[in-house]
Amino acid sequence: MEIIKNNLFQKGGGEVAGIVGLIVIVAIIMFVLYFFGVSFGVESEGIVKYDDCRQIITIQDNSWQKYLMKFTCNYIKSPTGKIIGGECVHITNDYSLLGSSNACKKAYIYQRNPDVKCPDMVNGFLDTNGVCKCNQGYEFNTASNKCELPTDTNTNMSDNITVPSKTPNTTSAIPTKVGECSKTTVSKIGTRLTDGTTGQNIAGSGSEIEYANGIIQVSYDNVQGIEDALIGDNINLCLVSIPTDCPAGDNRGRVYTALDERTGHTWQASDSEHSCGGA
Repeated sequence: MEIIKNNLFQKGGGEVAGIVGLIVIVAIIMFVLYFFGVSFGVESEGIVKYDDCRQIITIQDNSWQKYLMKFTCNYIKSPTGKIIGGECVHITNDYSLLGSSNACKKAYIYQRNPDVKCPDMVNGFLDTNGVCKCNQGYEFNTASNKCELPTDTNTNMSDNITVPSKTPNTTSAIPTKVGECSKTTVSKIGTRLTDGTTGQNIAGSGSEIEYANGIIQVSYDNVQGIEDALIGDNINLCLVSIPTDCPAGDNRGRVYTALDERTGHTWQASDSEHSCGGA
């Protein structure tokens, strides 16, 4: 019995030593990469234009890929500073023997999860103030901790959950400076291309959305946030970038980030298929 115990101890000790050695090697590699300015899983606040990248790859906020790159995030914050959404981007450029190129090769993006959450995200949502609300016609039931259709029995309302006002949403001025935002609503949802004869949407051609303030967003990709939006959804629209050196009268190419208050989804797209001076 003593011989067996000694053998097990020696085997276990070897395994532990192997694991410790692997951890040390990984730690050394991470330290060397950090010394040369390589960061992992780090978010910094800022705005990145990526609509001209040759490939756009969407990942999840909890994806392992997130921890292999440094992301720049265009946060959407509540008045108290809590992050309630936003979009994070990491760009890789083409490289050659002569050095790096300004051409964007790939853009990795993910939708930033909010710091605050609603107990019911099926029939509830976070507004741009970071307040959890129930969808139109629903009330919060503290017993079930869900937004439910009202019954004849009075339902207690949570302190941080309210029913949206039934008065029409007002549209604020169109943002004209980078970083400015405005409130609007969805007026039309479709695809980038439509059939010239029937006017029907052409599936797979990309997404297009129009707002009550006249702004349009269009993308060559199928944008999930746009596809999940509904006519009348309240939108917080922020201007991300304005192209420079445009021909007189050509104002195309402004890029906006949108937050759908009902779904909590955010997306970024230009106001036209081509930037100013393009086709």
